[in-house]
Amino acid sequence: TWQNVSGTISSSVNWGSNARVKVTGLLTIASGATLTIGAGSVIVVAADTEIAVNGTIATSGTVQEPVVFTSQNRTAPWGGFLFQASTSVGNFNGTIFTASGADANWFGNNASGDFYHKPQQCLFYLSNSAHVTATDCYMIENAGQLGHGEPGYLTLQRCLVQKLITGGQYNSGGVNVQDSAIIEAPYAGAPFVDADNDAFYLNGGPHSFTNTLFGWTLDDCIDAGEGTTGAVTFTGCWFESSMHEALAISSGPRYATVTDTVITNCGQAMESGYGGANIDADNCLATGNIIGARFGD
Repeated sequence: TWQNVSGTISSSVNWGSNARVKVTGLLTIASGATLTIGAGSVIVVAADTEIAVNGTIATSGTVQEPVVFTSQNRTAPWGGFLFQASTSVGNFNGTIFTASGADANWFGNNASGDFYHKPQQCLFYLSNSAHVTATDCYMIENAGQLGHGEPGYLTLQRCLVQKLITGGQYNSGGVNVQDSAIIEAPYAGAPFVDADNDAFYLNGGPHSFTNTLFGWTLDDCIDAGEGTTGAVTFTGCWFESSMHEALAISSGPRYATVTDTVITNCGQAMESGYGGANIDADNCLATGNIIGARFGD
């Protein structure tokens, strides 16, 4: 039996396991309230519709019985999550997210004061230091971006991010990714356009990545540009097949530490670009790239 929901969740509610829910209009989780969704649940969100989380949303899916967020029709994507309050928290476990990102000019229409490179709507919009943690999750074939921080804190553990416009831009705050794969931006075989299709665009920091695969992007795997605070660290990572740089580090004093990492088949492996950025690479292999290491933009 499908349940239709919209409006405001003002007190905590648990939809239970194997729920079948259609979000028919803007759904808002109020500050102080928690929405809990159990394993095996399917959430179908109406076209161009958002879920605003001012409180907490928590899913308890598993790899065997995931929670799914999707649209009724893939040709009419749903919107995304809005984590816009200091009280906004997302804790997602064993969840599949697909067919989000309805608005191709969301930032122009909704967040003109933000610093952004790509205008497409994101799955997770974070501001005011909101926190989102995703574990054993799959973000696959979404029409827009993965996320945006203004600022915000995003943690991915054992996640697959595949076939999105980009992993998103994070202005300050922090991104922490472990044991994950960030691949295909926007998708393998897409016609080349020089348009900032990065796995991640990182400003400020700190940001850290451990045991993670990046690759098959039309621009950079990592573009760590504006913002001088915080370091970017990579440990035990693998970069493959970025059209431009695997690591584009710019705007000093900006520091990147790369350890026990492989970079292959990219335009450039590591670039210390404009502004005197610093890269400390130790015990790494860069092979089969057009350029191995470059100083200067």
